Amino acid sequence: MDHEKIKQLIQARKKPKEVFMLELPSSVDEMQDRSVELISDEVEEKELLTLDISRYGLQIKRNKSQFRYNKTNIILRLDIYSTHTNPEFVEEKAPMELKELMRKYSSKRFLKEAHLHFYIEGYNDKWAFPLCEFGLKEKDNFKEMVEEFCKFCNIVDLKFICGSLFC
Repeated sequence: MDHEKIKQLIQARKKPKEVFMLELPSSVDEMQDRSVELISDEVEEKELLTLDISRYGLQIKRNKSQFRYNKTNIILRLDIYSTHTNPEFVEEKAPMELKELMRKYSSKRFLKEAHLHFYIEGYNDKWAFPLCEFGLKEKDNFKEMVEEFCKFCNIVDLKFICGSLFC
């Protein structure tokens, strides 16, 4: 999937297929994953779009939100309090719009910090960048982080409620 297709999927206005309040997973829930099927007038119906929200690990802070395409392709993933190392920069494989960022964060190691993964052809979702590169800020409030991620992904009309005191 090329960079232009990725841009189109991110920029397309998306909303939940069904209208409902989504209860966010808490650190004490047994079931810590939530998925929402998304639709868009700007994307072909056969193309499946999904928003996943997960909490995992023993740390209350550790969570991820991701926007997927056709079940397996992670287009964007927001990791909070997570560790990751980027691959080495290879100029020939970098899309023009991300070339400078990829060069800047080549082999960067994120250590228990928030970062945003992007699908890049030839790498899948192996590249991540600090939130500040996209005007996003890490927040202590899980619900606010999910809402900001949805806004960045152009996902609208999704209402969240917290399932417990630890949401």
